[in-house]
Amino acid sequence: MDRRKFKGTTIFGILEQQIKSELQEYRDFVEETSNELHSKINRIEKDLEKIKGTKDEKLYGDILIDEYWKYDKMFSKFTYNPMLLSIYGFFEHWLKRLCEFDNRKGLSNISVSDLAGRNYIEKSRIYFEKVAEIPLSELESDWKRIQIVQQIRNLITHNDSNLFKNDSKKNGNQELFKILKTEEHIEFDEKSGEFYIKHKNFILDLVNIVERYLKTVIFKISKVKVIARNTSLPHNMTSWGQEKSENLIKEVIHGFDMLDRYEERDDEFKLQDTLSIMRGLFETMSWDLTKMLAFFSNGEWQTSDRETIVKERYEGLKKLKELYKN
Repeated sequence: MDRRKFKGTTIFGILEQQIKSELQEYRDFVEETSNELHSKINRIEKDLEKIKGTKDEKLYGDILIDEYWKYDKMFSKFTYNPMLLSIYGFFEHWLKRLCEFDNRKGLSNISVSDLAGRNYIEKSRIYFEKVAEIPLSELESDWKRIQIVQQIRNLITHNDSNLFKNDSKKNGNQELFKILKTEEHIEFDEKSGEFYIKHKNFILDLVNIVERYLKTVIFKISKVKVIARNTSLPHNMTSWGQEKSENLIKEVIHGFDMLDRYEERDDEFKLQDTLSIMRGLFETMSWDLTKMLAFFSNGEWQTSDRETIVKERYEGLKKLKELYKN
């Protein structure tokens, strides 16, 4: 069975389904973890409300407040900050893989690893736009958000979730200071520079961006067609190449038909007729094949090139390759 008949089973279709499935599992994990965390916080709030104004408030109030602080701040930090690192790594991994799958088409010798950039998220952006030649302008708002998330991620990874740590000047990075201060789902201590993600929506919003970005990239690179051109014919010659290839296939089929008919004939002229027709087919095929060789060698084709092959065979091919190379 030819898998190409089923577009849903193309490699990019399979990759899209895998990404979608993994991201849904990630959403489920975020929701379940968040619900458990908030359940504990809500329980502590109820316990505090129960003992408010009673003799137990003095005995247990401080303990419950410490518990509330632990779950509301520390456990939130230990939960959501690592989640950001996880989804960021997922995004970077899949962008690299998509670049590698696209590169396997053989349309360029440049791989994503050859490009400049601090990470594969940045390198992939260059690869898609410059190498794969797919426009990503519709993802500009998502890209800007990704760049902000990158800065936050770097602070978590390299600066222990602190804007000022290892920084001789507090508030030295005014841009990041403003970002952290205005992020709805981030708790930021402007004096100490410490911050943590306090709500699941920050992570879920990022998951949506990652899915939308990857889905768009997959759609665009799966639609890229081979564009055939050379310096002498800079316009798209894809349809010409398809036409020549189809002609050659038809001539091969015609040759098979002639061989079948040869087996069916029993007259004395069957061998002579078949050989004559087959020779004519090969001469016609030499016409189109030398044209295609000239095009893909960036050479100049002449009508006499067919005769060069017909008459000189391997020596003729060697001669044409030299001519086209020059």
